[in-house]
Amino acid sequence: MARITQDERDRKKALYDSVVLRIFLEEGWEAVTHGRVAHECVTKKSTIQGYYPTKKDFSSALQGKIRNHIPKSFAELLSSNGPLTRERFVETWDLEIQNSRIFREIAQMFVESILEGGSDFTGAAVAMLRAHLKPHIGEKEANSAIYEVIGLTIYRKSFERE
Repeated sequence: MARITQDERDRKKALYDSVVLRIFLEEGWEAVTHGRVAHECVTKKSTIQGYYPTKKDFSSALQGKIRNHIPKSFAELLSSNGPLTRERFVETWDLEIQNSRIFREIAQMFVESILEGGSDFTGAAVAMLRAHLKPHIGEKEANSAIYEVIGLTIYRKSFERE
């Protein structure tokens, strides 16, 4: 079998990444599968698995591209120079899970990736959340708030289905 050049691999990865992003934004995290991406790209499932060995690896296609899709209220909360409390962070997260399909999908992807052992995406997301929270509430409370929203996300997904 002929090997492709690095440039060709990078070009294909960019194409596959754009398909993953589109499926994610239009239909959600559960719709992003090896079979679905292969079908959309008119290629073999095994080809897609060469770029994304596991489901959590699809998160690499979204890294840096979903920030603009985070609800305004949550983005403002994190970028605000005003006081940020643990309660306000958790309440805003909870409201966004309930009211924003995209935020709910991002949170679901985040939690599923954590449950599967984490990824660069989840590591970066946790670090970003901790960096925003720590100056306001300290490291211990920041970690506790992150634990709480992860648990809240799991609870809402498991027991409060639409």
